[in-house]
Amino acid sequence: MNRSWTMAGLRMFALWFVPLGLVAADTEEIHYPSLQWIDWKEEITEVASRFDVAVRKREFVQTRATLQLGDTVTGLVAFEDEGETTQWLVELVAQTGSTSPSTPVIETSPPMRIYSITGTALEFSDEKINLAVRVIGPIDATDLTGVAEKRVELSVNRDLLAVGLDRACEGWTLMRERVTADPQLAKFKYRSRTSKPFDARIVEAAQPLVTALGLTPELEHGMIGAQPMLMEFWKLVAHIPEVRDCLPAVVSPPSRWSVWRNRGGVEPTVKMHPQFAQPIKLKWGPETTKQEAAFGFTALLQLNGQPAMACALVAMASRPPIQATGGIVWLAAQRPDGTGPRLTFQVLATSFSAP
Repeated sequence: MNRSWTMAGLRMFALWFVPLGLVAADTEEIHYPSLQWIDWKEEITEVASRFDVAVRKREFVQTRATLQLGDTVTGLVAFEDEGETTQWLVELVAQTGSTSPSTPVIETSPPMRIYSITGTALEFSDEKINLAVRVIGPIDATDLTGVAEKRVELSVNRDLLAVGLDRACEGWTLMRERVTADPQLAKFKYRSRTSKPFDARIVEAAQPLVTALGLTPELEHGMIGAQPMLMEFWKLVAHIPEVRDCLPAVVSPPSRWSVWRNRGGVEPTVKMHPQFAQPIKLKWGPETTKQEAAFGFTALLQLNGQPAMACALVAMASRPPIQATGGIVWLAAQRPDGTGPRLTFQVLATSFSAP
């Protein structure tokens, strides 16, 4: 692996943010990861017990909407390369209090106000919360003596993580269904911008189509906030020990020509495909038959306009405690041509200390 690209990749993942809103992306000849749940190694349970990490308990808070002290998510990360799989347990625990000088603050977006063509003004704050992160591994069936624990505390944008991705999928799926039923609605072009509100005449002209498409302020909030929320999640991942070292291996670097043309810079953009989201029913917990609604869809990272990383995701409603991951239950990433390593994250357990 090119070490100079590795370091550049880490910096890029730590800083990327493009306030584009959510746009319908064209399908391309991209090889997206297939939905394949991580095959647990038998040693996972043994290691989890040794380090006091929950791997089967799955709870949701019904009485509050934001993260608070003690909300916990346990995830499993798998890095597959040339037939070999390395796994780590990752635990995220919500903390309270002010950020200490030693707490890395992920560079995030400033407070945003985004105006949509429907006349809605959507606001996203920069409210932060600290997450205590534990990474346990690598977990190797042949030798568990090398399993170690690393800790770091990160400060992330709580407001963006609360947006989630499920409402974006609901909104675009609803629009797709309405357009299929009435092709005349296809002429409606959903737009948003940060500069200023749309002219009143444009908003008024759009209202009949907005009503016909079934768009609500709640769906719009999710549709527009989904992209910066996904950015926030990836920036969180990029700061997790061990995991961050795997990221550059699943990214195709931009061509030298594109970097030169961009005056030596790398400009990231994201195409999301929630309009092709597929509803999924998740069995949430091994001891129960209860199912939770979720969506599976794909997203593409581009660097200087060139495909760089293909992702597949499964997301449910972003409510505590899984709000620590923005409601993302499963995510896999690989190079757009389908070659090389694959990096997968999967939620194993969620719990909270107080309702």
